[in-house]
Amino acid sequence: MVNTTVIASTSERQFRKYKLLDVIKSMIYQGGMKLRVVNCMHTMHKHIEIRQGAGGAYYHGVIACGSVWLCPVCASRITESRRNELRQAVAVNDDLLPVMITVTLQHGRQDKLHSLLDALNGSLRKLKAGRWWRSFSDKYGLVASVSSLEIRYSQVTGWHPHKHYLMFLDIPVGKLNVEALKEELTERYTALIAEHGRYASEFHSIDVSIGDSAVASYLMKWSLVDEMSKANVKDGKEGSFSPFQLAELAGSGEGWARHAFIEYAQATFRMKQVSWSRNGRNVLGLGKDASDKELAEVKPGNDDVLIASLSRDQWKQVLRHAVQGELLEVAEQGGSDAVMRFIADISPPG
Repeated sequence: MVNTTVIASTSERQFRKYKLLDVIKSMIYQGGMKLRVVNCMHTMHKHIEIRQGAGGAYYHGVIACGSVWLCPVCASRITESRRNELRQAVAVNDDLLPVMITVTLQHGRQDKLHSLLDALNGSLRKLKAGRWWRSFSDKYGLVASVSSLEIRYSQVTGWHPHKHYLMFLDIPVGKLNVEALKEELTERYTALIAEHGRYASEFHSIDVSIGDSAVASYLMKWSLVDEMSKANVKDGKEGSFSPFQLAELAGSGEGWARHAFIEYAQATFRMKQVSWSRNGRNVLGLGKDASDKELAEVKPGNDDVLIASLSRDQWKQVLRHAVQGELLEVAEQGGSDAVMRFIADISPPG
């Protein structure tokens, strides 16, 4: 028996992602920025296939932009791939202790995002360089780490960028002095932030969690698109919104959200969301790192089923009416015949 509840949920998420992608493309284009996202899921190869995989229906044969920051379609694929490989690393290296470090800095509504990111990233680069970091790593048995950048926005307090580090320590959990580790990191980091003309509280700038809860929390925070599948974005926790929630609000006519999203797009240009420590992937058995663009390009699985093939003209009609999400829903629910009827309905007579 087919689980129609799961299919409907998958279809709804697909629908929202493609609709949001159209909103973002419009904002980027009107903002005069020449970014890859404006052509995402638009340019095609010789033909386009609609296939059914474990995660639902998807398009094969369109070119993906690979933007984890701006494209909800690509971001979903990228973050899911990265979360899967991290789960693998944790499972294989169960002799190492995972510790999550969250780092932030003081911010206000008047602060520009690019300025906050410069201070945060610059301070952390210095933190992980030189004799101090080597001594810290040796003391706590640090063998590998991965970092990810998360950005949220509030109309009251402005931008809130923070970095999450998942560190793998070769030390028994009972031997780790969490408070000492936190104190050392905080003292060093707050001094470096001050050198950048910023302030980080000695009480709130560094947060530490260990073990399975650290991994679960890290995986949950990794994806930029999780919030999209939840309830109305206007119910953001304490008025704090993810970038894709800002885009949804901008699409509903909120001018402040549009302004904020454009600033975010400019500030994250060519910035990496996820970074590994040197040789960290090899230490954890993950091998060579794939680029975001490579992860965004869907590779059909052996068990994936071909639902329908579309010609260039048919795909042009889908794009013209901006119904990419609806078509995937039709494909999941009705199969090939339903796809062809849908395209015939939106195509001009002739």
